[in-house]
Amino acid sequence: MIDPTNADRGYYEERIGTTFTTAVGDGSTVDLVLAAVEGLGQDSFVVRLTGPSQPVLGQGMRDLIGPTESIGLFLAPVAATGSAVTYEAVFGDDDTDEE
Repeated sequence: MIDPTNADRGYYEERIGTTFTTAVGDGSTVDLVLAAVEGLGQDSFVVRLTGPSQPVLGQGMRDLIGPTESIGLFLAPVAATGSAVTYEAVFGDDDTDEE
């Protein structure tokens, strides 16, 4: 399994369009497609994955199994349409938040 702390923005950008499979609590699996990588600041970025509208995966750690590798990411659902759910994994310094 790839250590996500050793993977930079370019690592994820090279995998845009890749389908990853993750387990669902009932023992079934769901496919998530790496849809986008967006910069948030100097050393921060977000990875966006899309999946089917059902089941909606809860926030938490997910082992994503790809065609040639697997990676563990903390994903959170952030948007939903009638046909898809978008999940995000955020990397980098959290000083970009102005709370």
